Amino acid sequence: MFTRMRWLVVLVPVLLVAVIETLSDTILDAGLPIPLDTVLLSATAGILAWLAVRQIDRLTRELRARNAELQARNATARGLQEVAVSVASGAHLEPTLEAVVDRAQSILGTDVAALDASLPGEPETRLVRPVALEARLAAAGLPAGGSGAALDDRLAAAGFADRLVASIRMGSTTVGELGVARTPEHGFSVEDVETLTALAGMAGVALRNHQLRGSLRELAVHAERERIAREMHDGLAQVLAYVSAKSAAVDQLLANGRTAEARTQMGELGAAARSTYVDVREAILGLTTPVAAEQGLVAALEQYGVLFGDAAKIAVAVAASPEARRADLSAETEAHAFRIVQEALTNVRKHAEASRVEIRVAAADHSLAVEVQDDGRGLGDQAGRAADWPHYGRATMAARAAEVGGRVEWDSSAAGTTVRLTVPLAKPRGSGATGGVAATPATPAATPAADPALPVPAGAAEPAEPSAPAPAAASAARP
Repeated sequence: MFTRMRWLVVLVPVLLVAVIETLSDTILDAGLPIPLDTVLLSATAGILAWLAVRQIDRLTRELRARNAELQARNATARGLQEVAVSVASGAHLEPTLEAVVDRAQSILGTDVAALDASLPGEPETRLVRPVALEARLAAAGLPAGGSGAALDDRLAAAGFADRLVASIRMGSTTVGELGVARTPEHGFSVEDVETLTALAGMAGVALRNHQLRGSLRELAVHAERERIAREMHDGLAQVLAYVSAKSAAVDQLLANGRTAEARTQMGELGAAARSTYVDVREAILGLTTPVAAEQGLVAALEQYGVLFGDAAKIAVAVAASPEARRADLSAETEAHAFRIVQEALTNVRKHAEASRVEIRVAAADHSLAVEVQDDGRGLGDQAGRAADWPHYGRATMAARAAEVGGRVEWDSSAAGTTVRLTVPLAKPRGSGATGGVAATPATPAATPAADPALPVPAGAAEPAEPSAPAPAAASAARP
């Protein structure tokens, strides 16, 4: 349209001048002698030029106005995108809400922007931008908590003529308000209302994400407590019950003078105590942070393989491809993968009667595969029943894998059992690492005194073989 208008502004004057010149030389030649025809022609050209310039100026102003409108919309879009990225990235609540308030003030061009929000069970959040206006707003009670006044009323009490307030909602519940204000009274456009409403909606999403993260943390703590309780019930509690029964039998045998049989029972008690020590030490290792941020999954598995091999007297070999060492997994995925391998190794120690375990890690087709293979007795007829053997281990492993979009498979034969874990892969971590094998031969297990995480009381006897299996009765009592 603008192109056509520009050409019309140029062509119309040219055509009119040509028409007047033609008429002055023919029909009007007798009535318009020189220099009257020249004066008429010059006046006409001047008027047309003036009209053309006015039209060009009007079109230029319209074009500049549209460009300014587009720039303002682009700035609004960029501001909304920055806030949306902050919300989607799962950043902490306070910086995200600060970004919402800052963008509300800058995009809408106001003197002040403020946010009030309150979640059940948490202190009220109040933000004011710029901070220098807090002294002025203090008289209206805006920065102070618990005033009970609506945001619009407090902004009005602070002396702002133009005010615009949007509700912050989580579902159908209003949890706060986002408002902007300025002293000169210019009014707010429909676009301003839409922008502030969008920012208030993003603040609501940020508050909801914060609430959900808190719920997830509570659920994670609850699930971990349940796991520890199950392990204590299935392991330590049952072994202690076995020890209690054995000690009562020893007392009875000693009272009857049957010393040899009492000594046999005491030997079985010692074996049970050593096996329980290994369980407790393994549980302590499991309660630590599974994978450090700068370590990576493969390095954490190699480190744990050494500790596990020393405690269980089982040779552990960890082999990883260069792609697997560079693989970048989320912290949650690394933690779950580590816990699954840890559970698989625990099952090997308790049930497989194996002498060697191989852990293989490979990356391909946007996924990371981890295999734990032992040379034990296999699962037997329990291979297809995920919740029966071990009692909780396989179900827990499957649940952990599902939480990060992965899966766990079991393959068992008389030559041993293989646990295969597959989890989604994000991107390469970087270059420089090389693949290799870290083997942990079976070595004499450390005594309790050598384990700083599990000190032994003074005078207590150190077990000679911490990894010795529990007696048959104790093993039968444990799943």
